[in-house]
Amino acid sequence: MEKCKKRDTRDVGQMLLSSNAQGNMTLSDCSFDPNKFRELVASAIAMHNLPFQFVEYRGIRACFEYLRPSVQQVSRNTAKVDILKLYELEKKKIKNVLARRMKRIVLNGDLFHLRCCAHILNLIVQEGLKNVDIVVEKVRDSVKYVRGSQSRKEKFLECVKSLCLDGKQGLRQDVPTRWNSTFLMLKSALYYKTAFEHLTMSDSSYTNCPSMWEWSKVEKLCTFLGIYYNLTCLFSGTKYPTSNLFSPLVVKIYHNLRMECTSEDEPMRRMATRMMGKFEKYWSNFNET
Repeated sequence: MEKCKKRDTRDVGQMLLSSNAQGNMTLSDCSFDPNKFRELVASAIAMHNLPFQFVEYRGIRACFEYLRPSVQQVSRNTAKVDILKLYELEKKKIKNVLARRMKRIVLNGDLFHLRCCAHILNLIVQEGLKNVDIVVEKVRDSVKYVRGSQSRKEKFLECVKSLCLDGKQGLRQDVPTRWNSTFLMLKSALYYKTAFEHLTMSDSSYTNCPSMWEWSKVEKLCTFLGIYYNLTCLFSGTKYPTSNLFSPLVVKIYHNLRMECTSEDEPMRRMATRMMGKFEKYWSNFNET
């Protein structure tokens, strides 16, 4: 007589009983994978930008325990380790995908790297200030002199007060490797120009005061650098989109440099020429229209 095929009942996982903390009997689900559970928790933390201590919240732990009374709770340090493991796993997957498609993807870096506009602008200006004019050195030495001792500061402040200048603005000491700090130093020194001139009369040790002609060069240089300082601030903005600013600002930089390259002031012309060379290295393919 024909009969049905005998059913294999070796898997009796759903028939096992276990007791919880209160002594009640519950069915034990052997299909629960604690490693998979930890992986899902780590993924949720990364996906939703949650803090590591999320796994230690009392409400979350109560939720986990309700779903699985025997669940092994994890600490914030364990969650951190799990996320690092997940990161390495995903990185390995991406490497494998790229390895299988080597002939279909450009991997020379051209499509994966875009230089920061503010960084390029800094390189351009730094190139121009490599062989800085002697007047900048005189201003730098003047600021160092005044800030060198308390007695000199007091003498300088007396000059500031006698000229009814705002002493709160203060003198800015620059870092030679950071052109923006040099601009701020020149700008602050230019405001206290008359105070420096008065200091020469009250302090015979002060001998580095720029002449009127040199102050006019500082003013011209400060105006020139101010354009790039403001552009750098625009490029570096974080509270508004900046991609739409790229083309008009690059065109503005180009026209300003081209104009200064024909300047009658030889130091300014040399500086602008060096900057134009650096500009063409990075932005030679820009569209003027």
